[in-house]
Amino acid sequence: MHRRLLLALAIGSDILACDSTGPSRPAVFVEPARLTLEDGQTVPLTAKLRNPKTRTVTWSSSNPDVAAVNAAGDVLGVTNGTATIVVRMTDDTTISAAVPVTVSGPAVAEVIVNPPAPIVFVGFGRRLFVQLLSATGITLHGRTVTWTTPDPSVVDVTAAGVARGRGPGGPLTVVASSEGRTGSTQVRVAYAAELCPFVKTLAVGQRADGTLALGDCEYTFDDSYVDIYEITIPAAGTIQLDMTSSDVDSYLGLFDPGGALLAEDDNSGGGRNARIEREVPAGAYRVWANTQAGSVTGTYSLIVLQR
Repeated sequence: MHRRLLLALAIGSDILACDSTGPSRPAVFVEPARLTLEDGQTVPLTAKLRNPKTRTVTWSSSNPDVAAVNAAGDVLGVTNGTATIVVRMTDDTTISAAVPVTVSGPAVAEVIVNPPAPIVFVGFGRRLFVQLLSATGITLHGRTVTWTTPDPSVVDVTAAGVARGRGPGGPLTVVASSEGRTGSTQVRVAYAAELCPFVKTLAVGQRADGTLALGDCEYTFDDSYVDIYEITIPAAGTIQLDMTSSDVDSYLGLFDPGGALLAEDDNSGGGRNARIEREVPAGAYRVWANTQAGSVTGTYSLIVLQR
């Protein structure tokens, strides 16, 4: 056979051997292939598919507390740390691609603690909230916060920021620290009127002169000061309670032996004076000498009569 013909046949056989006889295998490619972002920053990822049966994908994060991703592939930096974003073909979930993500936010520049002047009741807890800000005002998440209190016998604070009242006192400066920055709040601890350990005895016909002031038990609804009296009604009949004051807007509450509210009044005694008239059976009752508004101080008189 002619040499040229042999050479042509040999070249043709090589071309046939290298030619692909089928499509490439399905695959997913993501851009960018690696991601670094700050707290609160959102960056989109783009998925490109090769030979899919359908054109849809699903997105997921190995650690949503660090980096979250939505159905469109937008990645949100939540807190400092690392995570992996995975995109999968919907029709074949074995075909996927992974993107390493690093969240590295700016330093803490300001620590804000709320509420600024909370009241915590003895035996109860109240959550304190911290906002961490960068120098540009971006809210930061996931940073370590340390709490300190000057007197744990009055108020202590858990690592989660729950202040617990241990004994009446304050205001005390409770401090939150993060990355060398601090913020504080003024915490005052008081007894809740609903569980007040200080109860005075008042006889029918006896007049009590008192003062509502800081250090009294406080109504948890509005932080108003409360003096609590116990009265014993010897026989069934109608009782009349009068609370008069030239300093405060008087408010009265009458409770049965089980602690249920029987009656309350603001101004039925004329002006800013309170009066309760009610028929009751014999027994022991409790009376709250209170004010219409919270944190108001002043003197008052209280008397219980029976008809």
